[in-house]
Amino acid sequence: MINSLKLRSKDIKCPKHNNEITSLCITEKFSMKNRVLCENCKKDKSTYPNWTPLEDIEELVRNIAECEKITKSNVIKVISILKKDIIQDLEQLEQKVLEIQEKFDHTRLIKKIMNQNQIILCDLQDLSENLSYLTLYSQFKNINKSQLQSEQFQPIFTQLASTRQQIKQIYERVLQIEAEENTVPDYKLLFKSTPVIIPAHDFAINSVVITPDCTKVITASSEGKLKIWDASTHTEICQISDNFDYAFCVDISDDGQHIAACGSNDYIIRIWNINDTKEPIFRLKYHTKTVERIKFVPQSSQLVSISQDHQVIIWHETKPEPSRILKHHKSSVKGIAISNNCKLMATSALDKQLIIWNIQNNFSIVHQVQPHKTTCNCVQFSKDLKYMVTGGEDGIVKLWKVQNWEPILEFIGHTSFVWNVQFSNHNNLIISSSTKDIRIWNITSEQQQQFFSIQQDYYPNFYLSNNHQLLCTGQQNGELYLWKSAQN
Repeated sequence: MINSLKLRSKDIKCPKHNNEITSLCITEKFSMKNRVLCENCKKDKSTYPNWTPLEDIEELVRNIAECEKITKSNVIKVISILKKDIIQDLEQLEQKVLEIQEKFDHTRLIKKIMNQNQIILCDLQDLSENLSYLTLYSQFKNINKSQLQSEQFQPIFTQLASTRQQIKQIYERVLQIEAEENTVPDYKLLFKSTPVIIPAHDFAINSVVITPDCTKVITASSEGKLKIWDASTHTEICQISDNFDYAFCVDISDDGQHIAACGSNDYIIRIWNINDTKEPIFRLKYHTKTVERIKFVPQSSQLVSISQDHQVIIWHETKPEPSRILKHHKSSVKGIAISNNCKLMATSALDKQLIIWNIQNNFSIVHQVQPHKTTCNCVQFSKDLKYMVTGGEDGIVKLWKVQNWEPILEFIGHTSFVWNVQFSNHNNLIISSSTKDIRIWNITSEQQQQFFSIQQDYYPNFYLSNNHQLLCTGQQNGELYLWKSAQN
């Protein structure tokens, strides 16, 4: 066509000026007859804004053809990669389902999940066979690959993203089922009478946590160090230090990726990435007195700290400045709890007051109460948010109904201050610690289920793993006690 056009160009005249044509207009609103231009036509830029010399047309067509091949090839590659990724995800999911089916009798439940999330890959095939959008006309309009993806193929790519999200959700649900099946039921929750003893630190262990996957134990000591331990082999994985005078409290984010610690005389809260603990990724400073405790907010990037300066501070992990400061307490703040659904927060102080905050309503005060005759040192919400438990310097552990904030049970047995409380994952048990012992209480029977002796003069600590297989306590002499489930 181009060659014949070149040969005939001397004979073809511009219909407007009757002059020899030299160029071709590529604006789509003109018919082919009105696209031939002479030199006078080209001067009228308002009518003919886009034109190409005849000698360039042949090269343009060659470029368009090559571009079409490249674009088509790239789209097919994208499809191939996506298809491969999704097939791999499905194979991984299938393998995990088979593993669980072999280990546990949950075939019906798994099949139900799979049936509710059918994954259809036929659209990929349709996409690979349907590349008619890549026409010469499309290339004249200068549609590049990114525009192509965002315009004509957007519905398909959106569906692919949705499919992969479905796979992820199914996989997470399967892992959740596996974790639940690995968890010791509350009525069977008993630990061996003799703990595994690890000489962990040279000075007192002030705080201990277990990672969400139950594979590691983290300890904080008065010698100014944190240590990470392998929960199975009982060996030290690494040490963490950052010019601490002493490490008073440690916590870990619910995704297991970040560690926070406080307690030093510089009043700084330090945050590390658990996979790279050489240097803190953030140092947060605003408190003017000792930071008593810190707590990551579940399912968020927020951290809450309480201090002897009477303040409760909400931080964003990625920002060095406080995002919110609560100054309602009139004395040192001692205890903090955050509900699993991130709706409520509770704080207690030396002024004997406990304040319930509505996190989602700009930290407005929901309720305020004096839970014990003496100071309330600790507080915790149950996972289902039906109950709250408090521990006081009167040695009493109290169970409260969240619906009306009324106490419904008292557990009496500790002979000294109660410093720490925790619910089991199934909300039927309470674990509490004093300077002399740790006790497990059964809410249903209203009785003590198990008792452990410990040696910790101040801030006795413990932590129950998510799977109920391990209970850790830090001792005054620097030893780490690992109480393992009697089911093992």
